[in-house]
Amino acid sequence: MKPCRMGIFRPDLYYRLKVIHIAVPPLRSMREDITPVAGHFLEQFVRELGKERLELTAEAMHCLERYDWPGNIRELAHEMKRLVVLARGPLVTEDDISPEIRNASRTSAPLSSALSPGASLKAAIEELERHMVQEELVASGYNQVRAARRLGLSRQGLIKKLKCHGIAPRAGTT
Repeated sequence: MKPCRMGIFRPDLYYRLKVIHIAVPPLRSMREDITPVAGHFLEQFVRELGKERLELTAEAMHCLERYDWPGNIRELAHEMKRLVVLARGPLVTEDDISPEIRNASRTSAPLSSALSPGASLKAAIEELERHMVQEELVASGYNQVRAARRLGLSRQGLIKKLKCHGIAPRAGTT
């Protein structure tokens, strides 16, 4: 049987094609990118399908940000397209999100990558801090004063944490 029929990629062909290796981290490790990417896909599919402008509520965005996206960017794109096709009004709420995503985001372990075997204590603490800051920002509607108060920080302390973790201070900004 030929190697290509057995699902094996010929090594000589692989090295002919492998000129530049680009490592792309999974979407679950770049949660701060979910908001702008989801917004981009939402706008794109609204345009492509000739629908009215849609906007995600803070609760819907929070649900998307908590999901682990095992299908990465493609799964996010499909979810946004599904939302555009099935939208009943200008606002997309948490109830409009697919049940699989909505239910999984409620029970997902936010630190699963940081708590994997071999992860350092420092990495786990940084991941927990980043996750908590991001969660509070979303929960407070990106109101920094309210998020800082709920985290037990000053507003300046929160701003330092945002910069340290590379988190956008407003929804949809980079």
